[in-house]
Amino acid sequence: MEEMSSIASERLSRLRLDLRGIARLLRSPALRALVGAHLIVAGIIVARSDGWLQPFELLTYDALRVAWASHASSTRILLVDGHGHCR
Repeated sequence: MEEMSSIASERLSRLRLDLRGIARLLRSPALRALVGAHLIVAGIIVARSDGWLQPFELLTYDALRVAWASHASSTRILLVDGHGHCR
């Protein structure tokens, strides 16, 4: 009987140490930064899926196209309809 209680008390003390380690981990700046980064990424994914970022993306895309365009004139035209199909 005494052996069983010593095993139980040993496991209980290990559990307390594990809980202290988990509590210390939850307070660590690295974990907070990791959780914060995941929340930011989730917010960006939601904003993109709902189309909230599209106006900004299109403005950036247009600005980059103008910046990368050469000064030579071109007769090529690309039409894109609302469903994303090129013609």
